[in-house]
Amino acid sequence: MATARDVVATALRLIGALASGEVPEAAEAKDGLAALNRMLHGWKARGVDLVHADLALSDPLPLAPEFHEGTAQLLALRLAAEYERDLRPELVQAAGDSWAAIRMAYAAPAPLVVESGLQRLPGARRGTGIP
Repeated sequence: MATARDVVATALRLIGALASGEVPEAAEAKDGLAALNRMLHGWKARGVDLVHADLALSDPLPLAPEFHEGTAQLLALRLAAEYERDLRPELVQAAGDSWAAIRMAYAAPAPLVVESGLQRLPGARRGTGIP
Protein backbone atom coordinates (compact mmCIF):
# COMPACT_ATOMS: atom_id res chain seq x y z
CA MET A 1 0.00 0.00 0.00
CA ALA A 2 1.34 3.42 -0.95
CA THR A 3 2.18 5.84 1.83
CA ALA A 4 1.87 9.59 1.77
CA ARG A 5 5.66 9.72 1.29
CA ASP A 6 5.36 7.51 -1.83
CA VAL A 7 2.71 9.80 -3.32
CA VAL A 8 4.75 12.93 -2.61
CA ALA A 9 7.88 11.38 -4.15
CA THR A 10 5.97 10.24 -7.23
CA ALA A 11 4.44 13.70 -7.68
CA LEU A 12 7.88 15.32 -7.43
CA ARG A 13 9.27 12.88 -10.01
CA LEU A 14 6.35 13.58 -12.35
CA ILE A 15 7.23 17.29 -12.45
CA GLY A 16 10.95 16.60 -12.73
CA ALA A 17 11.87 17.91 -9.27
CA LEU A 18 13.33 14.49 -8.40
CA ALA A 19 15.25 12.06 -10.55
CA SER A 20 14.32 8.40 -10.77
CA GLY A 21 15.24 6.61 -7.55
CA GLU A 22 15.85 9.86 -5.69
CA VAL A 23 14.00 10.51 -2.43
CA PRO A 24 12.75 13.90 -1.31
CA GLU A 25 14.77 15.80 1.26
CA ALA A 26 13.05 16.49 4.59
CA ALA A 27 11.86 19.98 3.61
CA GLU A 28 10.53 18.76 0.24
CA ALA A 29 8.74 15.86 1.90
CA LYS A 30 7.21 18.16 4.53
CA ASP A 31 6.01 20.68 1.93
CA GLY A 32 4.67 17.92 -0.30
CA LEU A 33 2.83 16.33 2.61
CA ALA A 34 1.23 19.66 3.54
CA ALA A 35 0.09 20.09 -0.08
CA LEU A 36 -1.26 16.52 -0.14
CA ASN A 37 -3.25 17.04 3.05
CA ARG A 38 -4.67 20.36 1.78
CA MET A 39 -5.63 18.69 -1.50
CA LEU A 40 -7.35 15.72 0.15
CA HIS A 41 -9.26 17.96 2.56
CA GLY A 42 -10.22 20.23 -0.34
CA TRP A 43 -11.81 17.31 -2.13
CA LYS A 44 -14.63 17.40 0.44
CA ALA A 45 -15.83 20.71 -1.01
CA ARG A 46 -15.93 19.00 -4.41
CA GLY A 47 -18.03 16.06 -3.20
CA VAL A 48 -15.28 13.56 -2.35
CA ASP A 49 -15.09 13.16 1.44
CA LEU A 50 -12.44 10.65 2.46
CA VAL A 51 -13.18 11.28 6.16
CA HIS A 52 -9.53 11.37 7.12
CA ALA A 53 -7.27 13.22 9.49
CA ASP A 54 -4.06 14.83 8.31
CA LEU A 55 -1.66 12.17 7.08
CA ALA A 56 1.88 11.65 8.29
CA LEU A 57 4.52 10.68 5.72
CA SER A 58 4.39 7.05 6.84
CA ASP A 59 0.58 6.81 6.76
CA PRO A 60 -1.12 4.80 4.00
CA LEU A 61 -3.12 6.73 1.45
CA PRO A 62 -6.86 6.58 2.32
CA LEU A 63 -7.85 5.52 -1.21
CA ALA A 64 -8.03 2.19 -2.98
CA PRO A 65 -4.71 1.22 -4.63
CA GLU A 66 -6.05 1.85 -8.13
CA PHE A 67 -6.28 5.57 -7.27
CA HIS A 68 -2.77 6.06 -5.85
CA GLU A 69 -1.14 6.99 -9.16
CA GLY A 70 -3.96 9.40 -9.97
CA THR A 71 -3.58 11.07 -6.58
CA ALA A 72 0.13 11.56 -7.29
CA GLN A 73 -0.75 13.06 -10.69
CA LEU A 74 -3.18 15.49 -9.08
CA LEU A 75 -0.61 16.42 -6.44
CA ALA A 76 1.94 16.99 -9.20
CA LEU A 77 -0.35 19.61 -10.71
CA ARG A 78 -0.41 21.44 -7.38
CA LEU A 79 3.34 21.18 -6.79
CA ALA A 80 4.35 22.28 -10.30
CA ALA A 81 3.65 25.94 -9.54
CA GLU A 82 5.65 25.83 -6.30
CA TYR A 83 8.61 24.29 -8.10
CA GLU A 84 8.16 26.54 -11.15
CA ARG A 85 7.84 23.55 -13.47
CA ASP A 86 5.97 23.40 -16.73
CA LEU A 87 3.30 20.76 -16.92
CA ARG A 88 3.35 18.25 -19.75
CA PRO A 89 -0.04 18.06 -21.50
CA GLU A 90 -0.18 14.29 -21.02
CA LEU A 91 0.21 14.74 -17.25
CA VAL A 92 -2.60 17.29 -17.19
CA GLN A 93 -4.81 14.91 -19.20
CA ALA A 94 -3.96 11.92 -17.01
CA ALA A 95 -4.67 13.93 -13.84
CA GLY A 96 -8.04 15.01 -15.23
CA ASP A 97 -8.93 11.42 -16.08
CA SER A 98 -7.82 10.32 -12.61
CA TRP A 99 -9.94 12.97 -10.92
CA ALA A 100 -12.97 11.82 -12.90
CA ALA A 101 -12.37 8.22 -11.78
CA ILE A 102 -11.87 9.23 -8.14
CA ARG A 103 -15.08 11.27 -8.18
CA MET A 104 -17.03 8.39 -9.69
CA ALA A 105 -15.77 6.03 -7.01
CA TYR A 106 -15.91 8.27 -3.94
CA ALA A 107 -18.35 11.13 -4.55
CA ALA A 108 -21.48 11.07 -2.47
CA PRO A 109 -24.36 12.77 -4.24
CA ALA A 110 -26.31 15.29 -2.22
CA PRO A 111 -29.72 14.03 -1.13
CA LEU A 112 -32.56 14.95 -3.44
CA VAL A 113 -35.01 17.37 -1.88
CA VAL A 114 -38.38 17.74 -3.57
CA GLU A 115 -40.49 20.67 -2.47
CA SER A 116 -43.93 19.75 -1.15
CA GLY A 117 -45.67 21.67 -3.92
CA LEU A 118 -44.10 19.37 -6.48
CA GLN A 119 -45.01 16.17 -4.69
CA ARG A 120 -48.71 16.35 -5.60
CA LEU A 121 -49.81 16.30 -9.20
CA PRO A 122 -52.39 18.88 -10.26
CA GLY A 123 -55.77 17.26 -10.59
CA ALA A 124 -54.92 14.38 -8.24
CA ARG A 125 -57.62 13.60 -5.70
CA ARG A 126 -56.42 14.25 -2.21
CA GLY A 127 -55.81 11.16 -0.13
CA THR A 128 -56.69 8.60 -2.81
CA GLY A 129 -53.50 8.54 -4.84
CA ILE A 130 -55.71 8.32 -7.92
CA PRO A 131 -55.44 11.02 -10.55
